[in-house]
Amino acid sequence: IRLLDGNLRIATAGHGIDFSANSNLSGMTSELLDNYEEGTFNAQFKATGSLTLTQSAVGRYTKIGNVVNVHGQINWSSAGSGSGLLYVELPFKSAANSRGGIAIGLVAGLRWSSNHMLFMVPEINSKNGYIIETQPNAGGHTHLTPSNVQNVEAKYFTFSGSYITDE
Repeated sequence: IRLLDGNLRIATAGHGIDFSANSNLSGMTSELLDNYEEGTFNAQFKATGSLTLTQSAVGRYTKIGNVVNVHGQINWSSAGSGSGLLYVELPFKSAANSRGGIAIGLVAGLRWSSNHMLFMVPEINSKNGYIIETQPNAGGHTHLTPSNVQNVEAKYFTFSGSYITDE
């Protein structure tokens, strides 16, 4: 097939571009590119209980096959209050057998323990990307809550990374 102008469109669901001419790697499960999507999502903080917070956010994603790449920024203008665990709702559920992790970029206005590192971790088989802190030389982690969202001069939270989905 030779395209001189326009897009190649596959008009039936479940089909895509097949790269299986040379499938000789052990452990390979697919050579079919059957999904590509770009979009935006509401990247605001949420909580498993309740959350009162005035915030604005932008989230962008690119999904290629079963890999979701996300980027986002959250800004707020008040202190957080409420109950439960703090998270960002991701655009797709994390895979049933893969948690993954999303890197956190610039942060100002969140409070967490000194000498701890901050992470966003997609929960297995869920859209929840929990904000957690962990000490580098110790096991375990602690979830942030709405009370960790502070009302200070600069208030922003940025993140970027990828995870696997079954959707």
